[in-house]
Amino acid sequence: MIVAALSLAPLAASADEDTASRHLRYAAMARIDGRPAPVTIDVVIGATEAEKVAHVEIAERRNDEEFARESVAIDREGTISGADESLTFEEETLLNLIALQFENMTGVDPGDHWDRTGDLHEGSHHTHYVVRKTQGPLIDLAVSRTIDFPDGARGSWHGNVTYDSAAVVPRTIAITGSIVDHADGSRRPLQLSARLVGDSFHP
Repeated sequence: MIVAALSLAPLAASADEDTASRHLRYAAMARIDGRPAPVTIDVVIGATEAEKVAHVEIAERRNDEEFARESVAIDREGTISGADESLTFEEETLLNLIALQFENMTGVDPGDHWDRTGDLHEGSHHTHYVVRKTQGPLIDLAVSRTIDFPDGARGSWHGNVTYDSAAVVPRTIAITGSIVDHADGSRRPLQLSARLVGDSFHP
C-alpha cells in the first residue's frame, strides 16, 4: 500500500504544531449559493498510523471569509472523523480524495475500478472510482459519489480527478452535482474545480 507518512514543514507553523507534517494548498472555484466564488484550501497532513491519518488540519478561505481551522482524521475508506463543526463541501470532498493515498495507485491500468464507503462529518458516502488513463505517475480518474444525510437529504456528484501517484496527492479536481433537500425537494447545485498550487513535499 502507498501510505503518505511524509515529513515536511507546514506553510504556517506555530510553536505547538507538529513540524513533521506536509502542507498542501489548493486554489479552487466553487459554486456557492448559485454563484461562483474563489476558494483557497490549506491542508496540513500529520503522521499516518497504519491505514489512517490520525491528524489532518484543514482551513478554507472563500473570498474574504475565513472558516475555522478544523482538525480531523481520515482513513482509507474516506471516513472523516473528529471535526468540531460541519466541514464545507469543498473541504469534505478534498479530504476524501486525499484518502486515495492509501490505495496502491502505482500499478493501475485504464479500466480498473473500485468502490469506497465511509462516514462523513454529517452523513455517509459511497464513491466509485474508474481509471480513465495513465501518463507516467499521473492518473486520470472518473469519480462519482452519492451522499446520504441523517435528515434524509441526498446528494450526488461526478467528475474527473488527476491524481499524482508519485506525490500521492490529487493535482486537479473538476466535479459537478447537487443535493436534494428531503423536506421540500429543493435542489442545491454543487460545483468545484481545484488545482494544487503548493506542496511542501515539492518546494
